[in-house]
Amino acid sequence: MNRGYRIQMNSAIGPYKGGADFDPNGKSDDEIMHFCQSFMSELFRHIGPNTDVPARDIGVGGREIGYLYAPGKAANAGGVATSGLEMSQNSLRLVWSRKKVDKILKNIMNEIHNSCIEFGKEDDGYINYVKGANIAGFVKVADAMLTQGVV
Repeated sequence: MNRGYRIQMNSAIGPYKGGADFDPNGKSDDEIMHFCQSFMSELFRHIGPNTDVPARDIGVGGREIGYLYAPGKAANAGGVATSGLEMSQNSLRLVWSRKKVDKILKNIMNEIHNSCIEFGKEDDGYINYVKGANIAGFVKVADAMLTQGVV
């Protein structure tokens, strides 16, 4: 079992410093990804835009940051989709059953997953969900701009 920690400081290096006792040296990408995702699954309760955010540091590079934020992006996509459904119901004065909302949300999340696979598949077959989500989001915005004649 690995443990995360956080220390409050008042110095030039910032108000907080934290980490974990996980050593990525000699670990496979799958082991590192599993740790990062498990760590973020617990860490998300204690961080936020006005609280603290994980960042690159000693032993933490782009790969680890990508692994940390990938589950957050999926959770965020679900939250954004749910908010969109609520706004649709409110503006149209509709009331949907929980079953209907769950069905629509499941379809949205499946579409997001499929887009991540489409745009995130590497040459070796690995699915880079962070890359896929970022490219899919860019394509969606670019398509909307083209449709509206903005570009």
